[in-house]
Amino acid sequence: MSVIDEQSLIRWLKGADEIFEALEGRGGAYNLCRKWVEEWFSCGRFCITDDDREFLKEFELLIFKEEVKQRIKYDLVQLKKEIGNHTEKITFAFSLYLISWNIRRFETYFEGNPDFSFKDFFTSLNEVFNGEFLDGLKKLRKLHLLKDEIKDEIEKVIYNIYEKLHQKLKEIGTGSQNEPVSTIKIMHIVAPFYIPLLDNPIAEALKKEGVCEFFSYRQDGYGGIKIASGSLIQYMGWIKEKFSSFSDAIFSLESEKRKSFLKLLDQAFYIRYSIDIGRRLK
Repeated sequence: MSVIDEQSLIRWLKGADEIFEALEGRGGAYNLCRKWVEEWFSCGRFCITDDDREFLKEFELLIFKEEVKQRIKYDLVQLKKEIGNHTEKITFAFSLYLISWNIRRFETYFEGNPDFSFKDFFTSLNEVFNGEFLDGLKKLRKLHLLKDEIKDEIEKVIYNIYEKLHQKLKEIGTGSQNEPVSTIKIMHIVAPFYIPLLDNPIAEALKKEGVCEFFSYRQDGYGGIKIASGSLIQYMGWIKEKFSSFSDAIFSLESEKRKSFLKLLDQAFYIRYSIDIGRRLK
C-alpha cells in the first residue's frame, strides 16, 4: 500500500463503499445488527420493527458448499423466526451479521456436526456476555481509534475480551480450531469505532506488501497468517499511525456515510485484496 494523500484516501473509501454495497449484499445485515446492538446496550434488549421484519423476510445467505446448503437454508428460516423470542440476548442482535460475514466458517460447523443449529450456537455464545467481560466491552464502546490512545489498561481489556470470546467460540464451533476472525468480528460490531475488522487474506496481503511486518505466519501446519490479540492490537496501532493525520476528513466521512472509518477501511481492503468480483457479477 503506497503513500496516500487525503483526497485520494477519501475517494478510495467512498468508491469501495459503493462497490461493496452494490456487489456484496451483506451491508443490510451489518447495518441492522449495528442498530440492534446499539439498542441492546441502551435498554437491555433490541426492538424488531416492521421494517426489520420486512428485511428478515428477504434476507438470504450466499452459501458455497452444496453438501450443507439445504440444512443451512432451513436453519436460517428457523433463526429468523426465533430472533424475536431472544431480544434480551445481544448475540441474537448480531447473529445475522456474524453468519453472513463468516458463512464459510458456519459451513464448517454444519459439516462437522449434524446437530449444529444457529439458535443453539448464539444461545450458548450469550453466556459470556456478563460481568467483567461485559464491563470491558462497554469501555471499548466509548472509544474512537483515531481520537483515543491505546493505553496499557485498554490493551489488557482487549486481551481479556479477545481470549474469553475466542475460547467460547472455539468451544461451541469446531471444538478444536482457533476462531480469530469471528472473535474480531464480534468485538468490532460491539465497538465499531475502536476495534477494526481483520481477516486472513487482508492480513496476508498487507504483510506481503511490506506495510504490516508484525503479522507472522502460522507454524501449526494450517498455513496463512496467525491472527491473535497481540496482532490485533498492533494492527490498531498501525491504523492509528497511518491515518490519524487525516482525522478531520475521516470524521466528516463517518458522518456522511453513517459508518465507522474502520468499517469503511475494511471494505476498501476487502475490495482490493479479498473479493472475487468476477464471481459476484455472474
